[in-house]
Amino acid sequence: MLKEQYGIDYRIVYEDWTGMFFESRTTNIIRFGHTKDHRSDRPQVTVGLNVDVGSGMNCGLMVRAGNVLDVTHFKDTFMQIERFVGPESLIVFDAGGYSAENGELVVSTGHDFLTRPQTNAADLAIFSDPDALPEEVEEGMWCIKTIGNLGYRRYNFYSIDKYADSFDYYLGKAKRDHAEMKEIKASIEAGKQASEEVRLPQRVRS
Repeated sequence: MLKEQYGIDYRIVYEDWTGMFFESRTTNIIRFGHTKDHRSDRPQVTVGLNVDVGSGMNCGLMVRAGNVLDVTHFKDTFMQIERFVGPESLIVFDAGGYSAENGELVVSTGHDFLTRPQTNAADLAIFSDPDALPEEVEEGMWCIKTIGNLGYRRYNFYSIDKYADSFDYYLGKAKRDHAEMKEIKASIEAGKQASEEVRLPQRVRS
């Protein structure tokens, strides 16, 4: 019906996962889990969404228990629409849904995928390799193309501006943390001093 009446072609599909918490007791599906609403004190359900890029319409919805992680939820979300997706269609999802098994599932059913795996030490080492040949894709940004897990094409990007922004962020965070620790230390010492002043007359009288 979606294909015939709304022109959804499933050529590019975005997949993402979120959660919804409840002011309720837990059930077999409303469970405590990793919360994206920052409400770890409330149980939730997790929701997987498929969105057709061409039309912008939601073309799939999968609800799972609140303690199901994105990487586990992926299979149900993808397989819900897989029979409608044509060959060489592209499935796009974030790092939370990626695993070698999930990538293999998409490829084995005849489709391509685009994702952003978590950066690891091996990725960073690529840019230190003297034999690497980075390609400048725009001013201040380079890319090195490699073959990744299971033969997938992998694009590793390096940006001077991003590196500088990250350095400034962590430097600012370190300064804020240091200032906060000084405040906590001063508060603790002030509390101890107040306690000593309260107890001192008792020791004098004794």
